[in-house]
Amino acid sequence: IIEAMRLYRLPLRQVDAVIHRQSIVHSLVEFHDGAMLAQLGTPDMKLPIRYAMTYPNRAVSPAEPLDLLKCPPLTFAEPDEEVFRCLKIAKQCAAVGNVYCAAMNGANEEAVAAFLRDEIGICAIPDLIEAALDKTETVYQPQLSDILEADRLAREVVRKKLMHGDEHAENQDRRQDVDKAHECLLANADFTASRAAWSADKISSNEGVCVTGTAARAAATRSEMS
Repeated sequence: IIEAMRLYRLPLRQVDAVIHRQSIVHSLVEFHDGAMLAQLGTPDMKLPIRYAMTYPNRAVSPAEPLDLLKCPPLTFAEPDEEVFRCLKIAKQCAAVGNVYCAAMNGANEEAVAAFLRDEIGICAIPDLIEAALDKTETVYQPQLSDILEADRLAREVVRKKLMHGDEHAENQDRRQDVDKAHECLLANADFTASRAAWSADKISSNEGVCVTGTAARAAATRSEMS
């Protein structure tokens, strides 16, 4: 969501995310006349990565193309922000702006790294991010140095909580919360926050509203709208 806002200079109200479990629709643009344009493709990140490396050309892909007659029915659902708490936090930071997006990102990277090391449960990630944001201070007209400092301080908060055996990082607490963590893990495994994949010029000229689906880099389809 934040990436799409920055890439296309769109307000938060014009960018959203939905749960699309089949990972076939990678992005959608909704226009004011009600029409929608969608980018579809196989659920394989090699496609947008290859296009990013060959842009503006499209290289022949050895991957099997999408077969609409064989793909499953496409479904969409609104994410529960009480389950997807990191999505809720990201929206809040996007609305506030300032240095909070940088702080959130830094804290998230540290928390995810701890999760991958099996030091915390997945449901501790948003708790650690919120703890870091609670320590973040608003900076008047922030410069690059302020943004980098917010990132550093947020990471430091998370590291200290992990080092001092904060309740969210304790293995004992993780075991006690295993059922909830497992539920969150299953939910998060099906959800990919998406990026807007259409040209900003096309969106702005048509006063479009960007509705994002599953993960696709913006560069993956930029030339198709030109």
